[in-house]
Amino acid sequence: MLLFVGSIGGFARSTRTGRVARHCSQDVAEEGGKGNTARREKMKALWSDPEWRARVLAKRRSRAAIEKQSKSMSKKWEDDEFRTKVQESLKGKEPWNKGVPMPDETKRRISVVLRGSQKSPETRAKMSQAKQSVPMSQEGKNLISNQKRGKTKDYYKLKSDYELLKNDLQLWADSHRLKTGRPMREKDINSLVKQSHLLTKIKKYLELKGELIKYDSRYEHDDPIIR
Repeated sequence: MLLFVGSIGGFARSTRTGRVARHCSQDVAEEGGKGNTARREKMKALWSDPEWRARVLAKRRSRAAIEKQSKSMSKKWEDDEFRTKVQESLKGKEPWNKGVPMPDETKRRISVVLRGSQKSPETRAKMSQAKQSVPMSQEGKNLISNQKRGKTKDYYKLKSDYELLKNDLQLWADSHRLKTGRPMREKDINSLVKQSHLLTKIKKYLELKGELIKYDSRYEHDDPIIR
């Protein structure tokens, strides 16, 4: 069964669901002839029982086992034959999460996980080709148009300078985190008096961020490098 990345440090319940479902089926076997409604009522009653709930949760796999299976499945997906077979089986089926909005907190955590990840040229080419093969709806075109409205060449130059400077400072901040085990703080900045070039970069970074917020309020929620 497939694993899906959930939030930071967690994996979704796809593999565990199978184990819980098999265990639950034994408890509700006597209700087999009464239909789905009776099963649902039985399951609600079982899950409301603290002892039964604790027993089922205890049977769930450990995090180490889940991560091991995740790596195994990732390797399996590298097999073109397996990938094609799964894709063919899913054709015409509506995704289970279609139309379900993702919570803002989940979006933020996924953003943190993926921040700084580098994709190979081959992966980028595949992503680009896949995107080109999907026709864009008028709603999507309007959304992009609205996002670009009012943004001049000066904005894109400002954004480019900001991203370059942010990536540069991010490497420095990550190095500090590896050495100290914690993110960069204000007191650490105050100790950099002798490293004037870093102080200049930090000051410029904050200035660019302030200018970008005037164009796009989303930058106001951009996770700071320095906390």
